[in-house]
Amino acid sequence: MKWKVLLFVAVAVIVQAAAYFWVVYLHRPFETIDWVSFEPRFRTAIDSSGFHTLEIGMCSSEQVPLPLNIQWQQQPQDHSRIHFAFGFPNSAMHYKFAAGNAAPFDCFVRYVDGRATVIAVHARSAQASQARTLVSTLVREFAGLTITLTIDDA
Repeated sequence: MKWKVLLFVAVAVIVQAAAYFWVVYLHRPFETIDWVSFEPRFRTAIDSSGFHTLEIGMCSSEQVPLPLNIQWQQQPQDHSRIHFAFGFPNSAMHYKFAAGNAAPFDCFVRYVDGRATVIAVHARSAQASQARTLVSTLVREFAGLTITLTIDDA
């Protein structure tokens, strides 16, 4: 009898944990920002952090994978209606930033339907502190937007 109660409690905890994971991580609303308002705010955040831009260019959107919650919530497009997307419909921008004379690091912004959805910062361990500074500035400026930091040990 005791093991049946323990089994029931264990199953209840697993179900509750799975429901929590579903609601919090997979079904939470995500923030996106249209490119018209994103770009000036992004520039201001970069400049106010003391970074300067070395390179800007478009790149393949596959370089910045979408988090699972954004991919899950995408709706199939209805081809019977006209859809307008302003800005960068489904692409990514690649930036190379540096602070002072430090080595540069990469930053990618992913756009979906003309809206910024993800900012991904990639740095090597030598630039980790500068990358963390940039990420903290971006988190303050774009609260709710998905911002990731990847540090390579090379």
